[in-house]
Amino acid sequence: NFQKATVPERSDSAMEDQKVSDIQIFVCNTPGKDSQQVAQSIYHPIYGGAALTQQTMNPEFARDDAGENISDKNRSYCEMTVQYWAWKNVQADYYGFCHYRRYFGFSASSAQEDVYGNVIAEYISEKNIAQYGLDEAAARKVIEGADIVVTDRVDVTKMPEFYTSIRDHYRKGCSLHEKDLDLLLQIMDEQCPEYSETARRYLDGPSGYYCNMFVMRKELFSGVLLGAILGIIGFVRIWVWQEAGLYDYGEYWVWIGLSVSV
Repeated sequence: NFQKATVPERSDSAMEDQKVSDIQIFVCNTPGKDSQQVAQSIYHPIYGGAALTQQTMNPEFARDDAGENISDKNRSYCEMTVQYWAWKNVQADYYGFCHYRRYFGFSASSAQEDVYGNVIAEYISEKNIAQYGLDEAAARKVIEGADIVVTDRVDVTKMPEFYTSIRDHYRKGCSLHEKDLDLLLQIMDEQCPEYSETARRYLDGPSGYYCNMFVMRKELFSGVLLGAILGIIGFVRIWVWQEAGLYDYGEYWVWIGLSVSV
């Protein structure tokens, strides 16, 4: 699958930066799954959750259990263990993340998308690398000078599941509980009220950015990961309060803690 890349904004300082940037896009792979890779120098395949398996892995791929890492927490944090690894172990001007089965499409030309915002291709070939802009030249044309690159917004109301909003999309998700989301908003009200109105407006809206795919300048990426660390602290708070009897979050307290941390 390919997700069309979108540049939400460009700062004046970013536009003035004309140097050739060190762009590294990490392609998250699952151990034990053989997959095609895009052979371009800006793409770096890496295994997520490498510490949790004894399966044979491609020695040419990086692993998220090298250096400073949280690879053993992959079952809870998924590809965020790869993001943490890159933050702690790699120096770059831009950090990007996609998946072994889902890449950015950097082409300026439009392509037929499904209702989930994906452009479907059966396999990776030189033809669709050129057609969908998976090559380094196309990527640099979009990324250089930008602060952040994300996927196109996807309208959930146009999906066949008949979602009415982002909140409704969450509410109907497998193994998700709306009260967890309500608790997250409550904590935002308490700890960062300046974002509460924006969060509620987003959840009540029809569209959002999916797949946890992005390319960010180093400064922004570092901020995002620092926020993730604060999320972990939020989870620990839920755990301590539950175990100490200070507050009863109910039988789903672990899921509530994970929702707060995310």
